[in-house]
Amino acid sequence: AKKLSRLMHGWLSEDLQLSLPKLESTKGRIYTFAAFLGVLRASSPIFKQRKALRHLAVRCPLSMRFPTTHTGKLIHYEDVHVALGEVIDTDDGMNNDKMWRLLVWIFLGNGGHQHQAWKALRNTWAARRYVKDRRQALSVLRFVTTAVCRLGGVMKVIGSDGLDKKFRLSQDRFLWLCDWHDAVPQLVAAFQESPERFRHTLKSLKGLRGDLSQK
Repeated sequence: AKKLSRLMHGWLSEDLQLSLPKLESTKGRIYTFAAFLGVLRASSPIFKQRKALRHLAVRCPLSMRFPTTHTGKLIHYEDVHVALGEVIDTDDGMNNDKMWRLLVWIFLGNGGHQHQAWKALRNTWAARRYVKDRRQALSVLRFVTTAVCRLGGVMKVIGSDGLDKKFRLSQDRFLWLCDWHDAVPQLVAAFQESPERFRHTLKSLKGLRGDLSQK
């Protein structure tokens, strides 16, 4: 458990550059444990729970609560391999096209419920390539609002388990995607400069300021 805590704390504080108390402190251990549970809870694998339980090498209350995390493979996690294959690994390096597709993916909540929204948008003018035209963002918003009206609820369109998704189309947040669209070139430049600069730029945008969003 101590080894796992050190690995998790190092990943969060060094790789993701989140501002966490030192692991030796009480707050540091609490935050690390909470983050670990959050990672497990956020996983949505295509792997049956009962089958995963049978594959557990070590049984304990924690591993049995999240068996798919301990026995699953990348192919079991559609949120991961779809994002990698269709957003992150589409070409070399970071560019405006990739950054915009990533922001659309995030706005939809890991590509939307069962990735249906992403599948509908990924090859359209609104999401395929970045164009310095705010109508791209408005096209995404038009699609999402139409889908919500037709399907009868935000939860049937926006994906992930974030508590904020039910407010994604609220009056105060509705046009955040337009601001993200405007900031794409700035985000790419900051990303290429340094992790610190990129994190600073993210903090300047509403909806991307939180540690979870930056992760």
